[in-house]
Amino acid sequence: MLAPLVRECRKLAYRVDLLARGASSNPRLASKRLAQLRQFSTTLPIIGLTVAGRDDGAGAQIQAQLSALAFCRHFSVPYVHKPLSVVQHTSGPSEVSRWERLFGIGFEEEQLRDRPTTPIEEFVATPALWAKPVLLRCLHMHHFADSDPNVYRDILGELRRKYTGATLPALRGIARIAVHMRRGDVSESSNAERFATTESMVAIIERITAEVSARGLQPNIALYSQGVPHDFAALTERFQIDLQINQDPIWTMERLIESEVLVMAKSSFSYVAALLNRGAVYYQPFWHKPMSHWTKL
Repeated sequence: MLAPLVRECRKLAYRVDLLARGASSNPRLASKRLAQLRQFSTTLPIIGLTVAGRDDGAGAQIQAQLSALAFCRHFSVPYVHKPLSVVQHTSGPSEVSRWERLFGIGFEEEQLRDRPTTPIEEFVATPALWAKPVLLRCLHMHHFADSDPNVYRDILGELRRKYTGATLPALRGIARIAVHMRRGDVSESSNAERFATTESMVAIIERITAEVSARGLQPNIALYSQGVPHDFAALTERFQIDLQINQDPIWTMERLIESEVLVMAKSSFSYVAALLNRGAVYYQPFWHKPMSHWTKL
C-alpha cells in the first residue's frame, strides 16, 4: 500500500538538498521546509503535529501552539496537543494550569500524552522517514504563520469558542484603550529590540486618543506594564491613564483581549491578545508580522 507513497517520495528526492539545507539546526527553517514538503505532497503519512520542548513565557508558548494549529488546519494535519508544563514568569504549576484553561487550545483535540515524536528538523532532512507514519514535534510554526498572518482567520472562530476568559460589558460612548508597554526584562540595554521609548508611546497615545475622539467616543486609557509608577510619570502627567502595573498576567491578558482598542507591545503576549481582540488593533513592528486589518504604527 505504501508503494505509491514511496514512488512519490523518490520523485521528491531531487529537492532534498534544498529542503535539508540548514533545517537540522534551525527550527524556524525546518517549519518552512515542512510547509514546502506538505505543499509538494499531501500524501506524506504525517499522523499529527505537536508543539513540545519549550520553557519560555506563556505568550510565546501559546503563540507557538496557535501557529502550529493554524498550520494543521491549513494542511489538514491532525493537531496533537501537549499541555503547558514549564512556563517562565509564572508562580508555579497552579498558574500554568490557569493559562492552559484560559485558552483551552487542547479542548476537543487529540492529546500527546507519552507517545514518541520525531522532530520536524529530522523529518525534513531525512527522506527515509517520509514513507512511514510519523508524529512530528516542533518548537513553533512561525515561518508558516508569519508568511501570511491572515491564516489565523481560519482558526479564530474555534479559538474564541475554546477561550474561557472573562468578558467585559460595553460602555456606552466610551472606548476602552488598552496600552501594553513591555518592561520588566525589556529595557534600552536588555532586549532593546522589544523596547518602546516613553516618547514614542506619548505620540502613539496622542494619535489614538485623537482618532477615538473623532469618532465621538470618550477615550478610557489603561496602561498595562511592569515597574513602579515613577517609570510612567511622563505618560500619567500628560494623559488621564489608569495605570495597571505588576498585575496578575492572566487578568491583564483578559483586559487586553476585551478592549475596544488595543495598542500592542512588541511581544507574543500582545500578539496572542490581538488575535482574539475584536476591536481596533495597533501594531508596533517586530519580527512577528501583523494581520492585514491591524493598523501599523
